Amino acid sequence: MAAIGLASLFLMFRLKNVELDYEIAAITKQIDLIKTENRDLHARRARLLSSENLKKLAWKLGFVEPKAEKIIVVP
Repeated sequence: MAAIGLASLFLMFRLKNVELDYEIAAITKQIDLIKTENRDLHARRARLLSSENLKKLAWKLGFVEPKAEKIIVVP
Protein backbone atom coordinates (compact mmCIF):
# COMPACT_ATOMS: atom_id res chain seq x y z
CA MET A 1 0.00 0.00 0.00
CA ALA A 2 2.82 2.37 0.88
CA ALA A 3 4.51 1.55 -2.42
CA ILE A 4 1.42 2.61 -4.35
CA GLY A 5 1.27 5.84 -2.35
CA LEU A 6 4.94 6.57 -3.01
CA ALA A 7 4.56 5.76 -6.69
CA SER A 8 1.54 8.08 -6.89
CA LEU A 9 3.46 10.88 -5.18
CA PHE A 10 6.43 10.36 -7.49
CA LEU A 11 4.15 10.47 -10.53
CA MET A 12 2.38 13.59 -9.26
CA PHE A 13 5.68 15.39 -8.64
CA ARG A 14 7.00 14.31 -12.03
CA LEU A 15 3.90 15.65 -13.82
CA LYS A 16 4.14 18.93 -11.90
CA ASN A 17 7.82 19.17 -12.91
CA VAL A 18 6.93 18.71 -16.59
CA GLU A 19 4.17 21.35 -16.30
CA LEU A 20 6.61 23.82 -14.73
CA ASP A 21 9.16 23.10 -17.45
CA TYR A 22 6.57 24.07 -20.08
CA GLU A 23 5.78 27.30 -18.20
CA ILE A 24 9.48 28.15 -17.91
CA ALA A 25 9.98 27.51 -21.63
CA ALA A 26 7.03 29.77 -22.50
CA ILE A 27 8.28 32.57 -20.25
CA THR A 28 11.80 32.24 -21.64
CA LYS A 29 10.40 32.56 -25.16
CA GLN A 30 8.49 35.71 -24.12
CA ILE A 31 11.66 37.17 -22.62
CA ASP A 32 13.57 36.52 -25.84
CA LEU A 33 10.83 38.20 -27.89
CA ILE A 34 10.79 41.22 -25.60
CA LYS A 35 14.59 41.49 -25.73
CA THR A 36 14.45 41.44 -29.54
CA GLU A 37 11.71 44.08 -29.56
CA ASN A 38 13.69 46.22 -27.13
CA ARG A 39 16.80 45.98 -29.31
CA ASP A 40 14.73 46.99 -32.37
CA LEU A 41 13.21 49.93 -30.50
CA HIS A 42 16.66 51.15 -29.42
CA ALA A 43 17.84 50.99 -33.04
CA ARG A 44 14.73 52.86 -34.23
CA ARG A 45 15.23 55.52 -31.56
CA ALA A 46 18.85 55.96 -32.63
CA ARG A 47 17.76 56.39 -36.26
CA LEU A 48 15.06 58.90 -35.34
CA LEU A 49 17.43 60.93 -33.16
CA SER A 50 20.28 60.94 -35.67
CA SER A 51 21.49 64.40 -36.60
CA GLU A 52 20.69 63.78 -40.27
CA ASN A 53 17.09 62.83 -39.48
CA LEU A 54 16.66 65.76 -37.10
CA LYS A 55 17.96 68.16 -39.76
CA LYS A 56 15.48 66.77 -42.30
CA LEU A 57 12.65 67.08 -39.80
CA ALA A 58 13.63 70.65 -38.89
CA TRP A 59 13.75 71.60 -42.58
CA LYS A 60 10.36 69.96 -43.17
CA LEU A 61 8.86 71.92 -40.26
CA GLY A 62 10.35 75.18 -41.51
CA PHE A 63 12.94 75.66 -38.78
CA VAL A 64 15.99 77.76 -39.62
CA GLU A 65 19.41 77.87 -38.06
CA PRO A 66 19.73 80.80 -35.68
CA LYS A 67 22.19 83.55 -36.43
CA ALA A 68 25.36 83.65 -34.35
CA GLU A 69 24.18 86.71 -32.38
CA LYS A 70 20.98 84.87 -31.37
CA ILE A 71 22.88 82.01 -29.72
CA ILE A 72 23.36 82.38 -25.98
CA VAL A 73 25.86 80.07 -24.31
CA VAL A 74 24.96 79.29 -20.70
CA PRO A 75 28.04 78.53 -18.59
